[in-house]
Amino acid sequence: MARSAGYAEAVLSHDQEGKPFFPGIPLFVSISHSETLVAVETGPGPVGVDIQYVKPSTDINAISRRFFTQEEASFTEGDPIRFFRIWTKKEAKLKAVGGTLIAMLGKDDTLEAGFGESHSTCLVFQGKTYLLSVYGPKPVWSGSVEADQGGEHERQ
Repeated sequence: MARSAGYAEAVLSHDQEGKPFFPGIPLFVSISHSETLVAVETGPGPVGVDIQYVKPSTDINAISRRFFTQEEASFTEGDPIRFFRIWTKKEAKLKAVGGTLIAMLGKDDTLEAGFGESHSTCLVFQGKTYLLSVYGPKPVWSGSVEADQGGEHERQ
């Protein structure tokens, strides 16, 4: 990532909170994984990325009622794609701006226009559905999703 931005020597490190960064390089990075997929996002300012497998057995209604705003819970009721879109948007924003997930859940309404610069997409890989959300300055989103297939990698 950093090399593709013109930096020959790039070593990925982690700060005290576990957030990845490139020491001495003004490039922000966020990493997420789910199942065998890994998503990476970079940008000139704080960025966040989250990818989640849309697991059919997830009790989305119970989780929504507990952790989402009333509007979000109503919006996601019975719809796993909507649920995971909101969940990944919250996770991606958290990775970009910092803080705790518990502090953000139930307070930040992803349905409001003021939620911030975020983008979500649904993708299907090997018959499984995933939700991918990115939070950060646009239009500079430049991420990738890769799958580890026992030594073989597939990039999307």
